[in-house]
Amino acid sequence: MTALSPILLTCLLAGGTVFAGAPAKPDLRKYRHLWENPSVFTSPAPVKTVDIPDPFADWTLTGVSEIDGGYMVSMGRRNHPDETLIVRPDLNRRYTADRIDEIDPGTPGAFKVERVEFAGNWRDTVVFLSSGGRTGSIRFDGKALNPSGSSPPKDKVSSHGPATATPRQVQPRLPAPAAGRSR
Repeated sequence: MTALSPILLTCLLAGGTVFAGAPAKPDLRKYRHLWENPSVFTSPAPVKTVDIPDPFADWTLTGVSEIDGGYMVSMGRRNHPDETLIVRPDLNRRYTADRIDEIDPGTPGAFKVERVEFAGNWRDTVVFLSSGGRTGSIRFDGKALNPSGSSPPKDKVSSHGPATATPRQVQPRLPAPAAGRSR
């Protein structure tokens, strides 16, 4: 029986290999999910976003006029109230406190009027512009149209005490000259 055991064991092991098939290539579809879906253990590379400033965000509409060849649009800067830009079909003119710049259409920083939509109320007028391949719109800004009146600072106190209104003295009217007499 001892001699029979190793032979029996060898036949069993050899019989298993006889019935096995030829090696086959694994089906690649079986592993497709590994390269199509990202793994939960790896994070995707951070996407860098570049913020391109909106050329129209800082401007407000201050006037629109129809002229030969299109429209003349006057725009004011929200953050720089001393800067104004006049957009005409043939030229852009930028006014600042100390200089005037003329910008030819098509150069960087130049605006072009695409269309103007007039509304029933002039405050609802919208001007569509383009600049550097980007398009946008501007409209009248109520805060920019209604400047606040200047008043003296409230924290200053006069050294002469509180201001009191002085009564106004009324000058007596002179009688009209009599007819035929001159003064």
